[in-house]
Amino acid sequence: MNKQYLIMFFVLTGYLAPAQPYYNKQQIKELSYKAQKAYRRTGRFLDGAAKGEFIYRPPARSGIDTLFFASDSLLIRFKDEFAYKPLRPAHVADIQEQLGKKLHGLARRNHVQVTVKGYPLERLVPNRYLNEKDSLRLSANNQERPVHVQNISRPYSVISGLNNRHLALWNSHGWYYQNKLDRWGWQRATLFTTVEDVLTTSFVLPFVVPMLEQAGANVYLPRERDTQVNEVISDNRDSSYTEEPDRNLFITGQGKAYGHGKPPWQSEQNPFQQGDYRILHLQPGSKGRVTWTPAIPCDGEYAVYVAYQTLTESDDQAHYEVRHTGGITHFIVNQQVGGGTWVYLGTFHFQAGKNKEQGSVTLLTNGSKEKVLTADAVRFGGGMGSIARNGNTSGRPRWTEAARYYLQYAGFPDTLVFNQQEDKNDYVDDYRSRGRWVNYMLGGRYMEPWVTKGKNIQGLQIPIDLSLAFHTDAGHHTGTDKLVGTLAIYSSRDVEFNQRFPDGEDRLTNRDFADLLSTQITDDIRAGMNKTWPQRELWDQRYSEATYPTVPSALLELLSHQNLGDMQYALDPEFRFLVSRAIYKSILKFLAEYHQCSYVVQPLPVNRFQARLHEGRAKLSWQPVSDPPEPSAEPEQYVVYTRKEDQGWDNGVLTDTTEFLSPPLEKGTIYSFKITAVNQGGESFPSNVLAICDNGPNAETVIIIDAFDRVSAPKVINEGNFTGFAGWIDEGVAWGNDLSTIGQEYEFNQMKPWKDDDDPGHGATYDHRAGMLALGNNFDHVYTHGVSIRNAGYSFVSCSRQSIEQGDLTLDRYLLTDLIFGEEKTTVSPSGTIKYVLYTPALRSALLHFLQTPRAGLLISGAYVGSDPFTTNERNVTDEEKEFVKKILGYTGRTDHASATPLVKATDGSPVPAFDGTFGFNMDYRPDLYRVESPDAIIPADSTGMTIVRYQGNNKSAGVIFNKGYKVITMGFPFETVTNREKQTAVMKQILDCLSQ
Repeated sequence: MNKQYLIMFFVLTGYLAPAQPYYNKQQIKELSYKAQKAYRRTGRFLDGAAKGEFIYRPPARSGIDTLFFASDSLLIRFKDEFAYKPLRPAHVADIQEQLGKKLHGLARRNHVQVTVKGYPLERLVPNRYLNEKDSLRLSANNQERPVHVQNISRPYSVISGLNNRHLALWNSHGWYYQNKLDRWGWQRATLFTTVEDVLTTSFVLPFVVPMLEQAGANVYLPRERDTQVNEVISDNRDSSYTEEPDRNLFITGQGKAYGHGKPPWQSEQNPFQQGDYRILHLQPGSKGRVTWTPAIPCDGEYAVYVAYQTLTESDDQAHYEVRHTGGITHFIVNQQVGGGTWVYLGTFHFQAGKNKEQGSVTLLTNGSKEKVLTADAVRFGGGMGSIARNGNTSGRPRWTEAARYYLQYAGFPDTLVFNQQEDKNDYVDDYRSRGRWVNYMLGGRYMEPWVTKGKNIQGLQIPIDLSLAFHTDAGHHTGTDKLVGTLAIYSSRDVEFNQRFPDGEDRLTNRDFADLLSTQITDDIRAGMNKTWPQRELWDQRYSEATYPTVPSALLELLSHQNLGDMQYALDPEFRFLVSRAIYKSILKFLAEYHQCSYVVQPLPVNRFQARLHEGRAKLSWQPVSDPPEPSAEPEQYVVYTRKEDQGWDNGVLTDTTEFLSPPLEKGTIYSFKITAVNQGGESFPSNVLAICDNGPNAETVIIIDAFDRVSAPKVINEGNFTGFAGWIDEGVAWGNDLSTIGQEYEFNQMKPWKDDDDPGHGATYDHRAGMLALGNNFDHVYTHGVSIRNAGYSFVSCSRQSIEQGDLTLDRYLLTDLIFGEEKTTVSPSGTIKYVLYTPALRSALLHFLQTPRAGLLISGAYVGSDPFTTNERNVTDEEKEFVKKILGYTGRTDHASATPLVKATDGSPVPAFDGTFGFNMDYRPDLYRVESPDAIIPADSTGMTIVRYQGNNKSAGVIFNKGYKVITMGFPFETVTNREKQTAVMKQILDCLSQ
């Protein structure tokens, strides 16, 4: 029997609210006195009392608010707090059984009805767990709804995921203008290396949104989603815009559309009211087209947005082509909805300059004669903030800004969405704008009447299915091991206390979503990281983000960014992946129940990936990863993505097996590959990136082992009251670019109290790194090594460390091995699990077998190659491991944090004289190259070895060669972080030539 509800029932306290039948205060006092006296005398609830005679006031320790008779029923109203916890049918049955025992004969003689917050107790159980569904919590609108954007170049179809769903999601607050102080700032305090304004972004943008989109959903955000700080817009009035075959076939439409105007935009300005647009009348078989070809500012990844106008006769099959360095990706956009704002298509790689074949967007004009297309503008990149407040813009990348400014930039109407405070309080306007943005996207009857004031506002007519606000403001504890946990907020009534959505569904549906969200997150964290993760309350509160939306919605407070215990998890990238997957699954399962359809969970990423040469082709193989808690998540097929040289990724090729043979390779060209698993529910995250190059029949082949898998939070220090994140010891490793870190923590006294957001006490953090997007592990380091290997005249293949450790691939067919450790090192997760050990027993065995091959040569590089097997404090290193490193690899660790400067120089007689002291490895925060904050000093283990490279700043040994019939060169810094690419190739050639002699 679950005890938590019985505890609540007998322990919760609260004031007795009057209920039917109604009495005046004196009568209630007298009757309550009689009832309490009877209870003390008999120990029974009103047993033997006449119906309608008494209202009973239970003891303070009881969870009952009121108990009274009405007609022939005994009505029991629980206190509101009883609704704070998730309820299941078994809980309801337990409660009814216990009430029966307590009420004795009264329960047998009368119908007993239990209510909480005005609802029968059983109605608080989500539909998902009920055999007989509550029809008022099922979608009343299940007819086919319009689909806004479809990527028709995907090689797979999603039929049991979130296909054709439209989801509104946002990542809490953002950089905003503080009206009273006349300054820009964060909406929350800077704590524990981050701030809530971007901490939530580090979950939403790299994890939650891709998972939802790869399940088939269209995802909308009221904040900028692209972290690219460059931006270029091609408008229909620009020379970068062309119409074929002739502009005379097109006409200018009536009404306003996007126009460049004169940014920065002032409060009263709407960029989508500054220009015009073109109308293209469709003709079957027409060869006409419109193309936008901007001058891309620099090489990189850019989000692509299109803008158009929705007219009565707009076509629902507008065909766009995005030409990028990876090829051409095709989209179908329904122009009957979504006109007058930026509509996201996808993110692609473009090269600097103007190139129609690899940097343009085209709208094709073939279609039904009765329909029209509209052409306005196309935007590439996220850009910098361009909304001015009191004459000044934010000075920050647009992705860091609050929703209020993006919504203005994206053309939403001010008084209906983001400016109801008349420019007097941007803070209030920001948090209220998000829910109103949801309703404006829906438009019409889905907009709040107290906002529209009786006007029929069309809105964007996008069929939003659900909205979710993601926050991390759940409370506080003192200490490093205490957790606040997960809180979910919903609203069962709107602002005017209506209990129904415009379609007729009960707003109690919001509780179903909040319950599934909170429960899925808690269950997954308990199963994967912390068995005692707290599941806090389900609050029925009128927070605007949970109350305003006229579709099922919830506000998630995942954890507490003020609490060090929670933040040890929040800064862990693996935790972010786990939680984001839980959020995706809860949305999937809720909407499947809401619409009464089946679902399939998308698979987990594959592993044990390898890429080899086979008769002039690339032969790829990998293995799927099962997900025991989700039986439906098994892969059915796989997608192989290919990248040629430093171009973008193609659209992928579908395969039914775990092997793939590529088309013939061009000699001397580097091809990179990544694999995803797919099923009817969608597509997994990708594998690490492997690469391959065939440099001709006379070229020796090097095998590259990608052993850099680590992602982690910064080091936590816990010395009495001195607690926090000690980045000077270990900054951790981000998953991709670091969106959340804004600076170093400087206040470690956990007794230092919060005063205000400028002086927040324990955990206080600088914000000098905000928006820098420093690179962590992008799982794409083989390519960098491969460029130098190819340029040095060698061929190469590659594999993941798992494929070596599992015996899928042996090294003895190759003479040269390049082992990438990067920033791999033993790491203890917040749950206490030890991960990312460099020299596992399986890897040691594989390397030992390889080095028994005559003339074998091994290159090892990494930031912790010396400290991890010798001086780590995270685990007990075995004597066998130390002896392997010393006797087989020929070096020993000297110290970590070996140098504060990055320059290195070869010693006299070194085989790598290209290290001339004028360059070294990266120690800066860069978005394209990860930082080495703690290089290792290593020394030869015996006289057989020799130091070949030293750190120039202090002459500590940075690299060692060992010759014992085979050769091993080991570097105490990652080779891929060498900053001079030309010299990097020279170094690699000298290393490989030395190892192969």
